[in-house]
Amino acid sequence: MQLIDTHTHIYLPEFDNDRDEAIERAVKAGVVKLMMPNIDTSSIDIMLAAETRYPGICHPMMGLHPTSVSGNYEEELEAIESAASSGKFIAIGEIGLDLYWDKTHLKEQITVFKRQVALAISSSLPVVIHSRNSFPEVFEALEEFKGSVLKGVFHAFTGTPDDAVKAIGMGFKLGIGGIVTFRNSDLPGIVKEAGPENIILETDSPYLAPMPYRGKRNESSYLCLVNDRVAEILGITPEESASFTFLNPFSFSDFKTECMAGKNETSILLIYTGGTIGMVHDPITGSLVPIDFKQVTTHIPELSKFGFDIEAVSFDPVKDSSNIDPSIWIKLGEIIEENYDSFDGFVVLHGTDTMAYTASALSFMLENLRKPVILTGSQLPIGLLRTDGRENLITAIEIAAARETGLALVPEVSIFFDNKLTRGNRTRKYSAEHFDVFKSPNYPPLVQVGIHVKYNTNLIRYSDPDKDLVVRKSFDTNVAILKIFPGIGQNLVRAITNTEGLKGLIIETFGSGNAPTYPWFLEELKSFIDKGGIIFNVTQCHGGSVEMGVYETSREMLAAGVTSGKDITSEAAITKLMHLLGVSGSREEVIRNLSRSLAGEIS
Repeated sequence: MQLIDTHTHIYLPEFDNDRDEAIERAVKAGVVKLMMPNIDTSSIDIMLAAETRYPGICHPMMGLHPTSVSGNYEEELEAIESAASSGKFIAIGEIGLDLYWDKTHLKEQITVFKRQVALAISSSLPVVIHSRNSFPEVFEALEEFKGSVLKGVFHAFTGTPDDAVKAIGMGFKLGIGGIVTFRNSDLPGIVKEAGPENIILETDSPYLAPMPYRGKRNESSYLCLVNDRVAEILGITPEESASFTFLNPFSFSDFKTECMAGKNETSILLIYTGGTIGMVHDPITGSLVPIDFKQVTTHIPELSKFGFDIEAVSFDPVKDSSNIDPSIWIKLGEIIEENYDSFDGFVVLHGTDTMAYTASALSFMLENLRKPVILTGSQLPIGLLRTDGRENLITAIEIAAARETGLALVPEVSIFFDNKLTRGNRTRKYSAEHFDVFKSPNYPPLVQVGIHVKYNTNLIRYSDPDKDLVVRKSFDTNVAILKIFPGIGQNLVRAITNTEGLKGLIIETFGSGNAPTYPWFLEELKSFIDKGGIIFNVTQCHGGSVEMGVYETSREMLAAGVTSGKDITSEAAITKLMHLLGVSGSREEVIRNLSRSLAGEIS
């Protein structure tokens, strides 16, 4: 179970004696992120120091608290606005109006509040609103921004049921903290009416500690007590409550995605070809049957929390991955082509056995791709309690939807499995047993998923934005793979190279591209090449590269006309050869393109 404390002042002096221990207690309790609202210019440095000391855990906001607004607010506000322009903050907050302590500077508070709301809108950031004894005034101020994309939270919500309805109707979440545990609190009724989809959890530490710590210093580890009480009110388990509040758009893991800004325009198309991930147990027969992915949110209700438009199409009949062939690749390409302008990203659900082949084939088919095409699946059916499919699918969809300045963050064909997104044509299946199924031996992950979703943008390929998608739908299957082994015989090699109609041959060689130097072996290869055949040399090793000419055992193959595959995988090599034979005009063009990177498949 994971929680996010969406409002904590962990940087304040109250924690100076045990800040490390307080954060350690929070993390052990499952509170994996702490969101820190700013107060005024005096708190910026100590807040940023907390972020630096606890990277990946403490996340700063920027704002001017209403109780720090005085008659001479301009200089203070300008400093806050300047700091916010750095782009390092996850929200504009804590901002708003406070009429509990002092009404002297109400006019100035309203001016400062509106300027900071405008800053949030221009920065595409959510707002964290302080509204103590001031709900009518806050709502009136927000009317000026009606029609703008503005999302966020009413922090430490203590309004009336009508206030809650109005805030939710404007697209805001309700921040629920320790007050919900107090004996005479009115919040339980409001929480029950609002439902889990409209609340987020917070501590406001060091203030407002929940029972049984009321009156003492609050801290983020106590968020579990708030979550337990919310779960009790809603009649769900604490795990379910945590899942809802963690996945709510404001509090989801990558704070700077469009989910955080509250935009619900993202659309994702799921394409189910078949495979383990789409199976559930039939309650009558007990056998595994495919689910209807058009009802995917029934099986994975967390997906609805993204706020995305998720649609699905399924192959009929579904295909076991062992039966995948180029006709399936072409069908996938056609589905993507037909829906390319209607969706922001595509997630292909596929069996693991041939997933790397399909990913490689699609990478060559889809020229000038500017949207994510992510293949994923699972080792255990999605209907089982311990399935890896749920997390794989949820995160694949999140990454497929991730955008920055309107552009996809990962606009290429990739595979997501076990918290890693790897380039599709660099990936191989390594395990039939473990959840860590795939590895990319010669190229680092494009995205790594933990508490943060880390996009390695320097590794991602970006197509020319001025070029349109082109889908190449021709594959020539007159190819073969010959794996070299000690004791390989001439009759076997001759049988393969003399196969009628064979145009291309992948040879999987030892080490850095080495093979026997038997005269007959080289003669068979040369004879095939002289008849117009193409031979592509790929290493048998899981990692590393073919370096023809380094050793005598590969130098003679190079002289015979064998083409080096460099660090390409066998899966990418065979699909690339099929693709080039299908679309190229000449043998020379095929050989020339085999040696160059078409879609990032070789270094």
